[in-house]
Amino acid sequence: MQIGVQEGHAIWSAVYDDTPNPLLELEERTVLPWLPRLTGRTFVDVACGTGRLAGFAAQQGAYVFGADFCAPMLARAAMGNFARSRFVQADAIQLPFPDALADFTVCAFAAGYMNSPAQLIAELARITAPGGHILLTDIHPIAIASGWRRSFQCAGEVYEIDNRAHPIGGYLF
Repeated sequence: MQIGVQEGHAIWSAVYDDTPNPLLELEERTVLPWLPRLTGRTFVDVACGTGRLAGFAAQQGAYVFGADFCAPMLARAAMGNFARSRFVQADAIQLPFPDALADFTVCAFAAGYMNSPAQLIAELARITAPGGHILLTDIHPIAIASGWRRSFQCAGEVYEIDNRAHPIGGYLF
């Protein structure tokens, strides 16, 4: 069943952490070793969902802020009870954070839900301090063109969330 982004994530939140996701596992194996030392740094997880990366950063000793537009996903993140963490409901292109807040900003697998990666990247850059780092991951547009879908199963129903395959050039400035 094709479903919108907001409704899809609200449904997905019920099973998100309990369902194996090979794509997230691949991302973690590939990306986490590249993260700098996070102890005492400010880490912002944009489109944090249930707090997967926020939890990792908190375990590393970071001060963590998470933002997501989906209240049920945030409720699951809040259940993680991560030390030195705060979560807010917000749109990824209009974050309620001050300029230059983050030493490290991450946005994983959310750009395809946006109208424009340029708007998202501009907002991530705004909240990231000079000399800070931004990590943005998403499904490659070739994978989507090859048939990959943002889908999940819940209560015996398969849901496919609306998604845009932005060309690589849309991420370059």
